[in-house]
Amino acid sequence: MRETIRKAFKQNKALVLCIVLLVLTVTATIISNASQKQLEADIVIPTMVCDRYFYPLDFAHIEGQKSEIPLTFIKEGTPLPDLKLNMAYPVFQNNGATMYLYEDNYLMVTNTYEELAGTAGVIAGEGTVFDEGSSLPIREQVLFLKYPDIDAYVSLVPIQLEGEVTDIVPQYALFFLQDDRLEIYEYYRGRLKY
Repeated sequence: MRETIRKAFKQNKALVLCIVLLVLTVTATIISNASQKQLEADIVIPTMVCDRYFYPLDFAHIEGQKSEIPLTFIKEGTPLPDLKLNMAYPVFQNNGATMYLYEDNYLMVTNTYEELAGTAGVIAGEGTVFDEGSSLPIREQVLFLKYPDIDAYVSLVPIQLEGEVTDIVPQYALFFLQDDRLEIYEYYRGRLKY
């Protein structure tokens, strides 16, 4: 039998070459698939940790109050039902990278100064409000969040002030309009600085 196989191989070198190539291709495919599955199993995709900073429960704007306000830090995964938190204001997450809006108690002020109803459970940042679940924008070119109940605004883009004082108000600043002045609290490392 061996002699017959050798004789057939000698007569059909092209057949032998095809069989060898077929065996090598099948072997390479098996090894490649196994390696790919191992690679996919080993990949770790980092995700954002959404630690959040809440306004203190007793926070209320007092005209002329010049102080730093420490915000309440809540680590991701901490259950919220038992915690008493001030949700009248938006929440800073990822150390001020974005804001999370638990409630719909605000209005979105667009770049044309149109006021649109707020939506609960969304993320805001860089002038855009995103759906938390899909991460798709629900509204773009939003300049401010307006909180009518507390007469406050939150900037979603940096705002340039010009007049007696020229300055840039960073995004996520909380500000109160007075008849003769503007009072601003800027977010900085888990605190609001007047």
